[in-house]
Amino acid sequence: MNMLLEVQTDTSIREVKKKLKDWQKSDDELAKKMSTVELIVGGRKLTNDDSTVSSEGLTEESMVTVLYSIKVIECKEQTADSLFESLLVVKIPEKEETVPMAAFEGCESLVKVMMPEVKEIRKNAFKDCGNLTILEIGDHTTRILANAFANCRSLITVDIKGKVISLQDFAFGFCSSMTEVTIPGSLLTIGADLFFGCTKLVTVKMPGCNLRHISAGCFRQCKALKKFIVPESVTSIDDLAFAGCIALEDIQIPESVTKIGRRVFKGCVALAEINLPKTVKHLGEGLFHGCTALEAFIVSDEVTHIDEFTFALCTSLTEITLPMSVAKIGRKAFKGCCNMRNLKILNDDAEIGHQAFFGCNVQVWPAACQSAMPKAKREKLS
Repeated sequence: MNMLLEVQTDTSIREVKKKLKDWQKSDDELAKKMSTVELIVGGRKLTNDDSTVSSEGLTEESMVTVLYSIKVIECKEQTADSLFESLLVVKIPEKEETVPMAAFEGCESLVKVMMPEVKEIRKNAFKDCGNLTILEIGDHTTRILANAFANCRSLITVDIKGKVISLQDFAFGFCSSMTEVTIPGSLLTIGADLFFGCTKLVTVKMPGCNLRHISAGCFRQCKALKKFIVPESVTSIDDLAFAGCIALEDIQIPESVTKIGRRVFKGCVALAEINLPKTVKHLGEGLFHGCTALEAFIVSDEVTHIDEFTFALCTSLTEITLPMSVAKIGRKAFKGCCNMRNLKILNDDAEIGHQAFFGCNVQVWPAACQSAMPKAKREKLS
């Protein structure tokens, strides 16, 4: 697929001449696609011949801005270094609809990208562009594929425009300086680990959201995220979605959510309180594992299963009542809840897994529950 690329970079005239000579001798297929080279001084474009340069009073050591126009037939990782080693600004021209796979991967010098009419940004397109700070995604973009901006560790704010319908796996993973992201209402699907490792992400704006699922690991290790409101369109929150969000204090989950996966809030050490809607009937494996600030939790009378390690190491949890609806408590479900003092199990026939309450200092048991529970079952609690 053809792509016309305009590239700006600041350098000396000496370096421009050297690079042009190197490209003339090079076997680099991208370098051979060079169509024009222009020098810009004080906002004016000059030709790159010696007479024009001299007439402007410039020497070979003078710093100029260079505008390269290149017609790229094929972008390959092995040819990118020689052509883009001092890239600062990239503007994908109008009428170009695709940024090819790995087109600018590893371009550490790149600072700004403008894509006014691009519809699809393909896999790894800007991966590892460690100094990319300004990202302008146009109104025409509909799909951003896997790893497209992964490890762009200088990106601070990302405004994803109104026509994007798909963000794929790890598209913004490890963008460790990102503090704010805006996701449009047009978005329908998001991939796994979308913002994994965005350790400074504080604000997530989702106006008019129509998402059905919060993907697996979507906000995992977003260590600065304090508050999150799950949109009312969402029906499921997948595995590890908020795991390791150590600052998360407030998350609001609507009645539309019917399924919450495994280890979704694992390691959310600041989460002291959370209310799950009654539409959630299964508390998955390790759901609150290691939520050391969680002091109390109301298990709704719609919950039927509590899986293994669900509340393991919730060291601030002091009491909990398991209603009649709970038929199964998984192994080590409350393991290490060392401050647990008050436990009520209202279903005498509930199946209790091995070491379900291992390490809990339970002192008060309802008489009815104790008397109805076989000795062997009671021993399994601790």
